[in-house]
Amino acid sequence: MKNLVGPEGLARWPDFLARPGVAVHLYGKTEARPGRKIGHVTRLLPLGGLASLRESEALSGL
Repeated sequence: MKNLVGPEGLARWPDFLARPGVAVHLYGKTEARPGRKIGHVTRLLPLGGLASLRESEALSGL
């Protein structure tokens, strides 16, 4: 999971939607202020897929 924070995070979520195996969760906040968590991105892996990856590999590209 990777947090989407502030205006920079808000600007990135459309890019994440275009990636296969990535789920975007937005919290419905009406304003993206600096430092404010507005959502998160989760990478979906096949069942048992995480066991063979290091955390850095699982989160690469997020």
